[in-house]
Amino acid sequence: KEMATTDTFLLALKFDGKIEKFMSTNSQTLQRYFYPDEYKARFELVQKIKEEYTRESNNSVSKYVTEMSNLHGRNFSNPDNVFHYQLVNVMAATTLNTIPTAFWAVYYLLENQAAYDAVEKELFSILNENNSKDMNQASSFFSAQDFDRMTNLDSLITETLRLRTTSRSFRSRMASSDCDVKLKIDGKTRNIKLKKGTRIVTCPSLLHRDEEVFKDAETFRWDRFVPGEDGKHPEFKKNGKKLARPVEAFGGGATMCPGRKFARGEIKAVISSVLLQYDLRFAGGTAPVPPRVRGNVSSSGMPESDLLFQARRRDHVTRCRT
Repeated sequence: KEMATTDTFLLALKFDGKIEKFMSTNSQTLQRYFYPDEYKARFELVQKIKEEYTRESNNSVSKYVTEMSNLHGRNFSNPDNVFHYQLVNVMAATTLNTIPTAFWAVYYLLENQAAYDAVEKELFSILNENNSKDMNQASSFFSAQDFDRMTNLDSLITETLRLRTTSRSFRSRMASSDCDVKLKIDGKTRNIKLKKGTRIVTCPSLLHRDEEVFKDAETFRWDRFVPGEDGKHPEFKKNGKKLARPVEAFGGGATMCPGRKFARGEIKAVISSVLLQYDLRFAGGTAPVPPRVRGNVSSSGMPESDLLFQARRRDHVTRCRT
């Protein structure tokens, strides 16, 4: 509760403005000298997290977070570094990823009437089906299993991840031993020899905007990932091979984001909660020009400004719980 405040969010945005500089500068003295405002914001955020973790009466900290703190606590000589580490995790999962993804998903939902109608129909269909099973306990409750059935909304979110919130993401790996890597370059397979310690950086957005993989790759198509009538998901290929994960939004391998399904669930919970209770439209009835994205390297699509929309409460839904 203490972390979910406007003040905390504004501090996170301030720190986000120079987060890539902090990641490349280990010296706190230099950080404090060159980026005093961002340094102060990070300090205040760390203090909030420390208070939340160490409060004797606090039972809201998850077992995962507690165990991660204990694990990394053994790897740092300074206990404060544990909270710095946790801060980066919290920001990457919320301020830098989930929030802007939810923002752009709602933007595209309101921009495209077909998407809005399809998602709205899907949500009420699932709700009505659930209520028809037990009319005595009718509610607007969605379960995790219901989220899995929201294929239209899921496609909208995946397309949002493809075009908006992964446009500045990079993935860095270091070779743990000498090895050979085969890459297809200019239509030819080439063998690249890598020495131990070589760092490799890839950019998922290059794949996400590849016309060979996605037809009209620069165009937002909310239904691009909707399963067919047979229930099978669309296939996407590169160099004639099917891609297991055509949209690389959560990393891969052993370091793939453990909260990827939870993050999608959060976004679905927010959007479904609002749509069940309100009919939404952009203010004035016309889609505004998309706002600019915050200008730092690490931002995952965080907009520079808010957008106005109109909300009309639906009379037939009095309460929504997710």
